[in-house]
Amino acid sequence: MHGRVEIGTWIYALIRAALQGDSAEMPKHSIYDRTTNREDEGAPPRILHEAISKRHSTRLFLPKPLPDEDLRAALQAAALAPSEYNAQKWKTYVVTGDALDRLKAGLKAAALAGPPASEADLAPCLRESRSVLGKVVYGLGWKIPRGDLAARQEAAMRNYDFFGAPVGIILCVHNRQPGVEALSIGMYLQTLVLALTDHGIASCVQVAIAEYPEAVRAPLGIPEELDILVGVSVDYEDPEAHVNSLKVGRLPLEETTVFVND
Repeated sequence: MHGRVEIGTWIYALIRAALQGDSAEMPKHSIYDRTTNREDEGAPPRILHEAISKRHSTRLFLPKPLPDEDLRAALQAAALAPSEYNAQKWKTYVVTGDALDRLKAGLKAAALAGPPASEADLAPCLRESRSVLGKVVYGLGWKIPRGDLAARQEAAMRNYDFFGAPVGIILCVHNRQPGVEALSIGMYLQTLVLALTDHGIASCVQVAIAEYPEAVRAPLGIPEELDILVGVSVDYEDPEAHVNSLKVGRLPLEETTVFVND
């Protein structure tokens, strides 16, 4: 059996080969090379499926430096995501060091000042889903007793600290065509978190970060033509943290998918 081949590594080799022309040797791996004798080597590893299965929201991280080359490799892989007209209109802010400290401080101050204005616009079905997830994360994950509002608020504030991660990512969309570009950014974001997972890096996608847009815009100098869509905490997962062991269920396929054949 071939050793594990990272998704990003294979894609980079593929692009290099395409740019170099027919004379370049295309990368080979049992999952892509149809000449592999599967009887001898067994079923090929499902690399993408493995990354999808491993990815989950991580809410506590290890105090371990994140190699810049791994982060850049994941971002480069994410850039290969499909986009409307191949416009690639996402704008990604990677925030670390003092800049991240200022961002965290501003977000915490905004959150303590009051609930976000967007909360009133949340659809009833999403309110219900948020309530259910909150019970799982706060109750089962953080083990906060029901009714302990102070502990719940303390746990909620960890969102604005990026759960202690040394890297925070802010994704923005141009507000001229937010609907179209948001679709492209969704594909970009999914590719990014899977590429991070493939490099052994954990993440947590956080809509809460975008609920206080001015607290994000000011310290990062984000121009007005960009809407702040979502934040992402990035670092190595703490495998001993109970909150990271949560298994959040998914709806059955029959509830989300319609097969039409007549």
